[in-house]
Amino acid sequence: MLLVRIGRKGRWLGSDSSADTAVKDLGLRPDELGLSVYRVDNMHDAINIAKVHAPTARKKVDKIDFILFDENILGAIYGLELIKTPSSLHPQLSEVHHEILGLDPERAQLLAEAILGSPFCAERISADDLIESVRSRIADDDAFKSYICDDWYSSATD
Repeated sequence: MLLVRIGRKGRWLGSDSSADTAVKDLGLRPDELGLSVYRVDNMHDAINIAKVHAPTARKKVDKIDFILFDENILGAIYGLELIKTPSSLHPQLSEVHHEILGLDPERAQLLAEAILGSPFCAERISADDLIESVRSRIADDDAFKSYICDDWYSSATD
């Protein structure tokens, strides 16, 4: 299985990418127990997750970047555990939402190094593509409207 982490593509790819830069996408906020990720089967599923995450979990209309990596990487770092966690996110997100527990700054650094040393993808979906996805989704799914942040709804219905 693969894990999707919302982050910044530029931290993972390009001339400035390094574990010291990439680790910024793996840090926990003070109120977090684990690092939020989505467990998927393939790139197609990862793109669909990002297209739901952006308008339902972010208020501002903007592009979204994500990192996709093999969950087996976690097993090589002592103390990390992937668990299924409940969430109040859109049901499609909640279904695949997991958290990486045991992450501290040292393990986050090791994880960034492991991801960078393995086959991984860092992708970006443009705001225009996301708006088109929202437009299509709300045309087919009335319930989806209740999860979308206001700015996204406005952008998709203009």
